[in-house]
Amino acid sequence: MKKSVENILALLRKGIPVILQSDDFRFSELSEFARISSSAETDITLVVGDNLNFAEVMELCNISHGHIHIDLSSRT
Repeated sequence: MKKSVENILALLRKGIPVILQSDDFRFSELSEFARISSSAETDITLVVGDNLNFAEVMELCNISHGHIHIDLSSRT
C-alpha cells in the first residue's frame, strides 16, 4: 500500500490505528492526521524524527486530544 495522505486519512476515518514516521510527512499533513484522529477517536503512534521540534510535537498532541502516542525511540 502506498503511504499517501489520502490512504492514511481513509484508514483513520474508518477507525484503524496507524503508526507514522514524522519524517515521511509535512507538519500540515501531520496536523490533519491529528485532527482526524481526534474526531474519529482513533489512535496514532507518531515516531518522531528530526523534522519536528518540541513545540510542533506539543501542538500535534493538543490537536489530537489524547489520541496520539509519541515514540521517541531510535529508528535504526
